[in-house]
Amino acid sequence: MKKFIKIQVKKIFNFIVSVLSSFQYGGFLLDNIIDSCLERKYLVKHNGVEFKLNVPNKLCYWRAKTFSSKEPKTLEWIDKFSTNSVFWDVGCNIGLYSIYAAKKNNFVYGFEPSFFNLEIIARNININNINNNFFVLPIALNDTDKMSELKLTSGVWGSAHSTFDKNYDGDGVKINEKFIYKTIGFSMDHILKVLKLPNPNYIKIDVDGIEHLILKGGKDVISKSKSILIENSKKFAEQHNGINHLLKELNFSMIDEFVINNDYSNQIWENDKKII
Repeated sequence: MKKFIKIQVKKIFNFIVSVLSSFQYGGFLLDNIIDSCLERKYLVKHNGVEFKLNVPNKLCYWRAKTFSSKEPKTLEWIDKFSTNSVFWDVGCNIGLYSIYAAKKNNFVYGFEPSFFNLEIIARNININNINNNFFVLPIALNDTDKMSELKLTSGVWGSAHSTFDKNYDGDGVKINEKFIYKTIGFSMDHILKVLKLPNPNYIKIDVDGIEHLILKGGKDVISKSKSILIENSKKFAEQHNGINHLLKELNFSMIDEFVINNDYSNQIWENDKKII
């Protein structure tokens, strides 16, 4: 019943929008509504750090409101970074953890191929004045360099569950794509060399399914990093086994694992070699 009501309300709203957009002042009104939504902000306070997040819709608002409670161990991991560390946030969405790390005086490289999320990332960087230490790379990472399809399950700001060059989600099940467009993907090792990026001290990878492939394309980068936080799913054997095998091969040990939901967990791995 609740779903039915939502569908009907959406139909009514779409009808109103179509009517208003056919008139000059109706279009002006709609533009102002959109602009007002894009100006909405939420102040986040966590462990002595304050920053603002752009919250133009319900999903972005939820991400901002649950910042401290959704993944507290991810925040604890970031809190342990040495000042001026280099942090690669792969699949940074709207930049939640990237912004937090940047506000703690680290140099952040956020990888995010979704154009819907990139708009919000850009706004968040601007309102927090972190242009000097938060660098956005609007590309997908992969095991090899190639042009391929980015498939997204939603075009909503703040949405997740997209995949590059594959058709499965983080649990290995085929995604229900709503948007598809071709873009470029690079391996971590190649993008570091091509753009002459500093090797990361810390890496977070949360891309809903191809984490193991990204690791495969970043062995040199990973071997020189201190610690990795990566999303993993025991329901997806190829991903789960691939992550564990590759990181152990590179002399990493898993020091913590915490459940995100019934399907996913985050794992923290540390390099057994002492990286300064």
